[in-house]
Amino acid sequence: MTLSLEHTTTSTPTPAQEELTYFRLSRLTPGWSRPLATIGLFILSYLVFMVGLVVIWMQLPFSPDSMSAENLDLNDPAQAAFLGLMLALFIPAGRLTVRLMGRRGTLDSVAGRFRWGLFARSLMLTTGPVLLPLAVIWALDPWAPVVSGRTLGMLAVAVLIIPLQAAGEEYLFRGVLMQVVGHWLRAPIWGLLISLPLFVLGHDYDAWGLAAVGVFAVAATWLTWRTGGLEAAIALHAVNNAVIFALGAFGMADLNETSGTWLDALLSSLIAVGSAAVFAWWWHRTDGDSRYARTTALAQSA
Repeated sequence: MTLSLEHTTTSTPTPAQEELTYFRLSRLTPGWSRPLATIGLFILSYLVFMVGLVVIWMQLPFSPDSMSAENLDLNDPAQAAFLGLMLALFIPAGRLTVRLMGRRGTLDSVAGRFRWGLFARSLMLTTGPVLLPLAVIWALDPWAPVVSGRTLGMLAVAVLIIPLQAAGEEYLFRGVLMQVVGHWLRAPIWGLLISLPLFVLGHDYDAWGLAAVGVFAVAATWLTWRTGGLEAAIALHAVNNAVIFALGAFGMADLNETSGTWLDALLSSLIAVGSAAVFAWWWHRTDGDSRYARTTALAQSA
């Protein structure tokens, strides 16, 4: 009589791959409390950069003697430049933070870098939807530009600093904040619900203006999720703000104005939604999902 014994062998589980969207990239650094460390590092980094900016700015001959939120004049090139640089500091603060957290480049995109090719295409796609409504309004009711002593300085601010200011806001609101939320909550809607009111309240407008800002935030969030990075949202934000400051340089817009009408809100919302729609058309037409990664893989234990 032969006794047969069967031995059950166990195999080591193979790593499973979790596909991470841009808003979930914080999970590349494991640990439930890591987002809290990210927030702390970001605030500390920003304060250090801000102190450096203030020290340097006070040495410049054109820096204003006093400046506060109450007397801030965005039609003044020096004050507009300082505010723009102050918001632009979110870029180095955010990038330094994720690097110290061991996630170098992940604040730019799922590719771990800033995709300049996609950014350039996004600029071209965004410029039309931003300028077309303004051109139509001007054709129906032409207004004459006014050249003053501030015009050249304001144009320099519009071209050189305002795009950095717009990028800084995207790195904070669509980048750091949404990735922190995404570490804990999978659905992108949670990051939007938390970052959107902060982004809206960061703008000193009336109800119509804040509504338009909210629509813009939704469009920028969708672009970031769709492309797996900040490039398209930064392009939309930069073109929109630079055009507004350029209009202000020629006296065709009051940059200190905080009130508007439902028509102003509708126009701003149409520009944001129209830009996103044009981008979506281009993305689908060129098979953007194949050309640009929307997710990155994280190996986990099965």
